[in-house]
Amino acid sequence: MKKLILILLLSVTSTLFAQRNGVAEYEFSYKTPTDTPKNNTVANARKTVGLSAEYAKEHKYVLKFNSIESLYYIEGSMPIDGIDNEFAYKFSKYIFSNGIFYQNRLTH
Repeated sequence: MKKLILILLLSVTSTLFAQRNGVAEYEFSYKTPTDTPKNNTVANARKTVGLSAEYAKEHKYVLKFNSIESLYYIEGSMPIDGIDNEFAYKFSKYIFSNGIFYQNRLTH
């Protein structure tokens, strides 16, 4: 009986501490405000943010992880033909990240 309990305990423990690996790919989502801005500055800012959101939908956001490390980045994307607003396009890449983010639970 003791051997059975020991085997059961070891199998449960190994399952709980098993290494978990994964890759998650994200898409950008944006809900456009429905109210009408009262001044032109806010209206222009919303227009730029809305255009940036459209460009951000073209990027692929990736998170790779295991039980110790994680890596988050924007996968390389080709510039969109006929960009109306270069600032909005560049801003779209910085909405979620500006570079590559790496974390190691053992060293941090």
